[in-house]
Amino acid sequence: MKLSNLKITLRLGLGFGLALSLMAILVGVGLYNMGQTEKRMNEIAAANLHKQQVVETAAQVAHVASNALRTIVLLRDDGEIEQENSKALEAYKRYDDAWEALSKTSANDTEQESRTRTSEAARAARTLNDQVLKLALEHKKDDAVKLMRTLVGPATARWQMALDASIALQVENIQQHREVVKTAQARARLLLLLLIAGALGAGVLITFLISRSVIRPLVRVVAIADAVANGDFTRKDEKAPSQDETGQVVAAIKNMSEK
Repeated sequence: MKLSNLKITLRLGLGFGLALSLMAILVGVGLYNMGQTEKRMNEIAAANLHKQQVVETAAQVAHVASNALRTIVLLRDDGEIEQENSKALEAYKRYDDAWEALSKTSANDTEQESRTRTSEAARAARTLNDQVLKLALEHKKDDAVKLMRTLVGPATARWQMALDASIALQVENIQQHREVVKTAQARARLLLLLLIAGALGAGVLITFLISRSVIRPLVRVVAIADAVANGDFTRKDEKAPSQDETGQVVAAIKNMSEK
């Protein structure tokens, strides 16, 4: 069926309906892409924030364990030593839980290297801490203090520095992610604007084609009507330009001229 044979009202309705539908689809696609981008960015941000919180927890409990060990070296009473030892053991357990949770998260090469350095530093420091604790429980305070000053102190400092570096790395990742989010959002907005512009352009084109299919037959009808009005009845037998309302007008002119 030719477009020009459809009723004008139907053509206009179909044209505007198609233009609006196309715009709605394109805008919907743009909004969906923006939503998916935002969702993914939020997931990455939450993951980075979680890793930062886990590392901060590990650093805090490592500090608690180190303080408990320094206190143990100064104590003489076995009951007090055992109490501080319980604090250190609880801190180590919390550290292990936090580090296990961190190991289950994704990591890029830089993060993996940082985790490896921190694990090695923690292993070295905790091995020395166990030696100090053993000396303290055996009441070899001088040996325990000497070991604390010469080896444990520097090893614990390296451990804490490795943890601080991990925290700084996560903070840097979060900052970089914010920049990525800004870029992704800008691109999504640009894509949405392009889709809207495309939908408007398509709407204009559809409207132009529909209007032309209406106006061109009307121009012919006006020309036939003017010719008949001026006494030129030769054009009354012209074929109707279409079978819509304009065709009906031509038929009406023909009938009127024959009476």
